[in-house]
Amino acid sequence: PTLGGIEVVRRLCANYPNRRVVVASHFPKDPFAARVIREGAAAFVSKASAPEALEHAVRQAAGTQSQ
Repeated sequence: PTLGGIEVVRRLCANYPNRRVVVASHFPKDPFAARVIREGAAAFVSKASAPEALEHAVRQAAGTQSQ
């Protein structure tokens, strides 16, 4: 509970390099999204987004995003 989201992403990506991390946050997309992506997250979605945005982020992280 004392870690921030960026540190959690950093640790998850370091400890589980074969896993994909999708971050859902109430923080605005910029610049938080850029920071978590730099730390290794595969995708970011705002909690205020439509459900389709979460689906898009998960598909993006899984590498199954349709073109």
